Amino acid sequence: MTKIDIVVPFFYPIVGGAEVYAFELATRLSKSGYQVRVHTSIFSLSSKRFSEYEEIDGVKIFRYKPYFRKYYYYWFWVPKIVDTDLIHVMGYGHMCFSLTIHKYCRKFPIITTPIGVSAPIEGPKSKWLRLQYDKFIGVKNLNMCKKIIVLANEEKKWCLEKNIPEQKIEKIPVGVSEKSFLKYGFEDIKIKYNLRDYILYLGRIHIYKGILELLKAYYMLLKRYTDIDLVLVGPDDGYLKEIMNFVNDFKLSRVKWLSVLSEEEKYKIISGCKFLVLPSKYELQGIVLVEAMAQGKPVIATNVGGIPDFVKDGVNGFLVNYGDVETLANRMMILLTDDNLREKMGENARITAEEYQWDKIIDKYEKVYKEVFNKY
Repeated sequence: MTKIDIVVPFFYPIVGGAEVYAFELATRLSKSGYQVRVHTSIFSLSSKRFSEYEEIDGVKIFRYKPYFRKYYYYWFWVPKIVDTDLIHVMGYGHMCFSLTIHKYCRKFPIITTPIGVSAPIEGPKSKWLRLQYDKFIGVKNLNMCKKIIVLANEEKKWCLEKNIPEQKIEKIPVGVSEKSFLKYGFEDIKIKYNLRDYILYLGRIHIYKGILELLKAYYMLLKRYTDIDLVLVGPDDGYLKEIMNFVNDFKLSRVKWLSVLSEEEKYKIISGCKFLVLPSKYELQGIVLVEAMAQGKPVIATNVGGIPDFVKDGVNGFLVNYGDVETLANRMMILLTDDNLREKMGENARITAEEYQWDKIIDKYEKVYKEVFNKY
């Protein structure tokens, strides 16, 4: 049985794009017959405490206490890997990423997914630190790996600009669950939360998600189209108070925040919406967009990160510039008032999403793994 060790800073049950990606990949590899071990931090973003070892769906999970920790990424822990066929390191900029590669690159072949490597850095100090990391540590780490799996074209471009050989780079996006494509009844969810027709936002309540801009666009929309709700679904990530202050100040009584829903309710709320809006400042992929498209829903998203790789403006959704409230309101109005266009875009969206099913995506990962096995 082929052994694969995955190293990732955070893992399930922590919820986030990278965490869901790592969990889905690990469990699907396990179901395909691989022996999968995940090495991650014991640190929790909530009051929940994790055990140092557990097994989920055949995946063995080892959690480590950092030797030292400061800030979100600056901490030290190294996985204990004795016998494996391949190590898959996920992330970029974490010290566990660098330490793992340095310790094991001469013992085992290493593949890396440098999640968010091309993401913009905020603040002069952070930018300077990132430049130093790229120059003296990060790019060297990437070159020490046998293969680099990027999730978006933007990341591939970044790697090529750093003179990483193109033959080392494979682009494989994040997949979506088969559950995303099932049909879900949604009338009960509309009754439960007292909803009319509604526009949906799904994601963390964070300043970089563009939710305030969405509220401003919704306020403009209500001047011409009053019979529509706006539903915000996702955990508070430090920005809910400001959002609710705006809602109250502008008397947006039909804005509903539903916090975190169960998986089934999440799919139901997607199934019942007119369309989904994700107006983020940055998204590497925005997996909720693909989940909505799998339900035959057009999407409106910002023209950032990896989103333009699959959201085609005017075909399966609309792309807008981050912070362009007027255009966002206009595109929302178009989708609300043109039923034929909304339906046609929804059909195109579902066709796009079908290429992102995990059963197709996992084959691409296995192909890369086998190439590395056979070569190294």
